[in-house]
Amino acid sequence: YVFDAETVRFQVDTLKESLEKAYPGKVEITYAAKAYFSLGIARRLAALSVGVDVVSLGELLVARQAGFHPDRVHLHGNNKGSSELDAAIAWGVQAIVIDSLEELSYVESRAAEAGRAARIWLRVTPGLTVDTHPYRQTAHAASKFGLLIQDGTALAGIRQAMASPHLRLTGLHTHLGSQVFETQPYKEAIKMLAQLAASCGFTPAELSPGGGWGVPYTPEDEDNDPQPWIDAICQTVQQECRQNNLQLPKLV
Repeated sequence: YVFDAETVRFQVDTLKESLEKAYPGKVEITYAAKAYFSLGIARRLAALSVGVDVVSLGELLVARQAGFHPDRVHLHGNNKGSSELDAAIAWGVQAIVIDSLEELSYVESRAAEAGRAARIWLRVTPGLTVDTHPYRQTAHAASKFGLLIQDGTALAGIRQAMASPHLRLTGLHTHLGSQVFETQPYKEAIKMLAQLAASCGFTPAELSPGGGWGVPYTPEDEDNDPQPWIDAICQTVQQECRQNNLQLPKLV
């Protein structure tokens, strides 16, 4: 496979420009390492000052070797082991993205053992079903990912994280699924995240409403302009922050 670096740079610049025009706060474009993450392309991405989502110790080490700053690295995954967590805590990554109350307690114990305060996000499940293939849906109530809002798990997670001296809760994250072609579910999810944060006096410094915007997979598929998605997210974040008396977060 040959990847064209100029195409990647153009896509990054286009998304950054669109976000900066639509959102008055700080923004960050983040690459999902699971798509493809050789050392060569990782170095190219690091040079473009984008963030990176990693899900394994291998990806974490490639990101570090490629020159990514830890402030731009997020460790995802719903089955992280001690090796990934210890490496992320030691390096001081921007966020270990917590997927369950059990993992929250485990990360807290690993950070305490290391004598560090681990920076974390909570992955929140808004209980929404989006119009995409069932295998690509990740935000419904029965999802194996994240802390559900409706049963109080997400609220309990925020309170536990805020009370811990070994955790620094800096943001909230959600992911509705892949190949999503409508903006309404994003608006609903952001509204739910803002209300959740306000209900327990938490102001997220960072907000990651996920990716998942549909893209063409075959030559027959139409190109799908991300601008409506960007505009909808940016407008909704500003609106919900005003209504819930929250400061504008960094939008990732």
